[in-house]
Amino acid sequence: MNSRWLHEYSIQTVLASMQIVVILFGFMATGLILKGAGYPDIGFPINGRTLFVRHYGAVFLIVPVIWVFATIALEGRTENRFTKRWSFVTGAMLLAGLTYFYFLAAAGATSIDAGPIQSSE
Repeated sequence: MNSRWLHEYSIQTVLASMQIVVILFGFMATGLILKGAGYPDIGFPINGRTLFVRHYGAVFLIVPVIWVFATIALEGRTENRFTKRWSFVTGAMLLAGLTYFYFLAAAGATSIDAGPIQSSE
């Protein structure tokens, strides 16, 4: 592999690696918490986000790949309005969003999904 290419796209390399780690840990943590709670024989309903992550959470591994290809393509355009700064900002925002999503999924693994809140009137 050409070290110049790796150095030129180091922002993508670092942030995509962090995104992949978040996805893998979030997927595994959700599964472990559900298993610890007795899944699939849990006596209460599980929220939809948690079940989605449990069954399809690894599919999100494609997200960092798409982000890397998109930022490399956008940085390589001749207008060059999409700079390395924007690559960092979008990658950090994606990392924060993935972290939040997987945190909510893991936190919701042991909470009861009672549906929408009903008013007492």
